[in-house]
Amino acid sequence: MFEYFIFIFILLLSYMGYAITNGRADAIKDYRTHIGKHPYRDYWHILMLITKISFIIIGIFNVLEFNILPFNVLLNIVFIVFLNISFMVLSVVVWDYNYNDPEHKWYKKDETLKISTGIKWLDKLIGLHW
Repeated sequence: MFEYFIFIFILLLSYMGYAITNGRADAIKDYRTHIGKHPYRDYWHILMLITKISFIIIGIFNVLEFNILPFNVLLNIVFIVFLNISFMVLSVVVWDYNYNDPEHKWYKKDETLKISTGIKWLDKLIGLHW
């Protein structure tokens, strides 16, 4: 029984991770486009990597959750759809909070934060070469 709650908790964390990172990345992207500055910097690339990882985790845990829930197939589908819709609604609220950035603090962080792995080819591969 405890593993069901762990799966649901990890799914919730993945949705929140997606909402936070995608909201911040969109705020940076839109402001940077508005002022005509390109290319995107390190912080934006890290946010987009976390967004993609969150999507992968959401997909994996939805499949695992479908296989581990003790209900019949139809009830599993209804429960997973309800759970995902609930998490999506919560994610929209979290995304909106992170996107609304009147002081442009995410853009300023993107301009000042310099991240490096120490390996030039790996930095270039994941977009940390500015």
